[in-house]
Amino acid sequence: LLMQNETLNQHYAATIAKTLGLRVIYAAAPFDAQAVMHLIDHVDLLVLNQGEAEEFEASIGAELETCQVDDIIVTLGAQGCKWVSNKAHTTCSFPAYKVDAIDTTGAGDTFTGYLAAALDRRLTMPNAITLAMQASALMVMRRGTADVIPDLKDIEDYGFDEIP
Repeated sequence: LLMQNETLNQHYAATIAKTLGLRVIYAAAPFDAQAVMHLIDHVDLLVLNQGEAEEFEASIGAELETCQVDDIIVTLGAQGCKWVSNKAHTTCSFPAYKVDAIDTTGAGDTFTGYLAAALDRRLTMPNAITLAMQASALMVMRRGTADVIPDLKDIEDYGFDEIP
């Protein structure tokens, strides 16, 4: 289940998803600390941008590494992203692919959508993050939103290096 803060009945949906054994991915945008705290016990993967992560840490009075969510990803724009695995007690940084950004609108949604789809296809978290970062890199090279989200063929055709 992939949710964000622009939908209703999140707690109910997350509860049902967990009952069914589904992974709950929560992109906490637009950020609302109270909404995050209401859902946190049902979330397997929390996706935040840097500002949201800072606001969340301030609201809980602790670092992300102390949160009871298995995995947290903080997107950092042109600096890439950080994966906090509380389950494995590790933190990994992923550098961004260097591209000429034209329009960053939709980059975060593209990242999160690709991440969720890749995990659903049983890719490992590092491989899912890499694919999501490649999709986001292509996205910022285009003008527009949903109508220009790259497909897998676009990513394959671009020929990204394995590591940026």
